[in-house]
Amino acid sequence: MVTPNVREQLMDETSHQGARVAVMLRCSTVVLQDFGDGALIDALQVQLPLTQFQETPRVQLAWLCIVTVSVVIYPALLQKPPKRRMINGNAQSRMAGCCEDISELKLQVANLSRMLQELSKKQEGDWVNVVMQRNYRISGVYKLPPDEFLGIPDLEVFCDMETDGGGWTVIQRRKVGLTSFNRDWKQYREGFGNIRGDFWLGNENIYRLSRRPTVLRVELEDWEGNSRYAQYRQFTLSNEINSYRLFVGNYSGNTGRDSLRYHNNTAFSTKDKDNDKCVDDCAQFRKGGYWYNCCTDSNLNGVYYRKGEHTKSMDGITWYGWHGSTYSLKRSSELCHNRHCNPSPVYHECNSTNT
Repeated sequence: MVTPNVREQLMDETSHQGARVAVMLRCSTVVLQDFGDGALIDALQVQLPLTQFQETPRVQLAWLCIVTVSVVIYPALLQKPPKRRMINGNAQSRMAGCCEDISELKLQVANLSRMLQELSKKQEGDWVNVVMQRNYRISGVYKLPPDEFLGIPDLEVFCDMETDGGGWTVIQRRKVGLTSFNRDWKQYREGFGNIRGDFWLGNENIYRLSRRPTVLRVELEDWEGNSRYAQYRQFTLSNEINSYRLFVGNYSGNTGRDSLRYHNNTAFSTKDKDNDKCVDDCAQFRKGGYWYNCCTDSNLNGVYYRKGEHTKSMDGITWYGWHGSTYSLKRSSELCHNRHCNPSPVYHECNSTNT
């Protein structure tokens, strides 16, 4: 028989969740002391009657401990393990929220990019209004809009808004000497160089620009700082089938002599396509692409010679009517003037953003 004192002690110890562990440890100690390591297991396996172990109060206490431990453990075994609140779980939930934030941020960036594009287009329009309506003169790189009549796609050109009232499209420039002009036919057809430095706009582009009435201007500068110009009120370039043949007329200027007249009605020649009127291959001899006759009275696409070397060869940047055949100029540029770069109401097509 279990005494009241023992029963009260067991009830007090099992009243709290933390005390159950103490009861289990105590019961295990009692059982092991009375039966040894294997006696209790053997007794349970043969299912001995409970009366054989009721000889002493300690035996009764041992059985009561076993029952109590079973009552404590069994409901716990039936329960599902509680969900563990771990940092990883929080990280996953935070990660999911973070992904949603990233998606929203990407959407905002896309919307912002679209707004910036629309704003850029609006600024281009505003810039056109400033340049065209207020008649400002700002030289720089402009984008010509496509012209279906001329078959011209979008084209970046350098517009000179200062020379002789502005409105000039630069088609050739020599001022630095870092770009070789001894190029083949394809390169001269498509254009080459840096539009802010030395470049050739391209025969195909020049041909298309000159399909409307066009003025040509040639700007020259020598190594002593003197400047000259030659201007032609008539300028046309034929298509590639006709080898980009040059037609110029109505000269005016101060170059001493019209040194482009000799090249009028001549086809364009390059080192790999000889279209000149001479037995010699002028493009090979003069080391450039040009409207060679037999061979030159000017050679604006010749070799760029530095000061000190500029008077020793005939294949330099020459204009015979000013400095003769062996003086290579410091700078030269060819500009055309029609409706493409002039911001006045009459000439209004150089009308996109200055870059």
